Amino acid sequence: LRPRPRPPLQNPHNPAARAVAIGGGCALFPDEETSCVLVRAPAPGQRSAAPALSLRDTAAAAHWFAAAAAKGDPMGHANLGLVRLRAGDGAGALPPLRRAAKRSDPSGWAGLGYAYYYGLGVRQDYALAAKALSAAARLGHLDAIFNLGVLALRGEGMEQSLHKAERFWRVAADFSHPMAQYYIGRMKARGLGTRRDCETALFFLQHAAAAWPAGNGLLETGLAAHEADRPQRALVHYLLGAHAGLEPALHNAGFLYAEAMPRRQPQLAASYRGAASEYFRRAAVLGSVDASIRLALLLSEDLTAEHSASSWRLANELYAEAARHGSADATWHLGYNYLKGRGLPKDWGRAWALMRDGGMHSRFAELRGPEKLLFSLLRAVYEARVFIVFAALGSFVLATGGKRAPGFGAGAAATAVWHEDDDAAADDFDEFDD
Repeated sequence: LRPRPRPPLQNPHNPAARAVAIGGGCALFPDEETSCVLVRAPAPGQRSAAPALSLRDTAAAAHWFAAAAAKGDPMGHANLGLVRLRAGDGAGALPPLRRAAKRSDPSGWAGLGYAYYYGLGVRQDYALAAKALSAAARLGHLDAIFNLGVLALRGEGMEQSLHKAERFWRVAADFSHPMAQYYIGRMKARGLGTRRDCETALFFLQHAAAAWPAGNGLLETGLAAHEADRPQRALVHYLLGAHAGLEPALHNAGFLYAEAMPRRQPQLAASYRGAASEYFRRAAVLGSVDASIRLALLLSEDLTAEHSASSWRLANELYAEAARHGSADATWHLGYNYLKGRGLPKDWGRAWALMRDGGMHSRFAELRGPEKLLFSLLRAVYEARVFIVFAALGSFVLATGGKRAPGFGAGAAATAVWHEDDDAAADDFDEFDD
């Protein structure tokens, strides 16, 4: 298992959210209903994620924001309004939000948009919500840009348009808004409102995943449970990370399905093997070389007559792809299949070259009996090859002692008589100028 994952993506919760079918795609994500949510008003003063330095005290925060607002600070007005808005005091939130908006504070306009959208202190009006969010978006408010995409997708306050939603989210995604990156990734994966592009989909989904630090907690808890020999608990956490598209979580879930769960419930081994193949496949699509090799090994176990040839062929393709990405283990397995003629023509020379390039071993190889002993010996010899060469040279020197081969050494030089006419060395330089 690999304990250092990229964290998964953020998914803010909103009880008013609607389900929008933009799941699935690119042979990676299963079809599913994905909640498309309007991002809530940000925490007061929180323009970017920051560590908490003290316990939350809303009353104290409101006091100091009010003090800043009294000095004419637009951000103070905006944050005071947001504090009251989050507390459900819409009527009290509107005056400071309007003062902030008049001073061109983007959070003030965004707060007014939330008030009109949810009907807090004012009559609910999607058109005015869209207008206020547009003003915030023009001032660079990323959440407002994202939320305009949500309104466009739902047709609230503007004409319903998937293409327009994609345009809003793409702008926010280009400026590293994680939810926008997530939805752009899903839309690119399915070709919804835009051209289908798996490479771009994976790019945005992986960047969205990196924005949610809670993913580290999920995967660290899973690893701790695995080390405590609690595979079912570990699997729950990895499946949560896998649902978010985390490559390490996908790999680790596949590993547990392939190795740990069949030992706990042998009667479900075939089902677990299928699940392992699926999670390894999804991790391989995200670029996991280890998952590619493990998937190839699972395919190699399917030796029924009707599947043997196709399984070996696909396994060798996976090994070759992983080898192109620099995997020594995959290189060794590819050479081993050349040696055995598994889905490839038997070729001892090619097999030896590949296994040598792979370091004469693989972490994933499960050899037994004489074959295991033979490859262990070959690996030992290969790793000690430099020492063996120097040892052989040293043995030769020690064996010959002070003896010299005829024609070499001082004695030969003293007795040898050299005549220039005996060879044409003097003529070698005749063609050169002085």
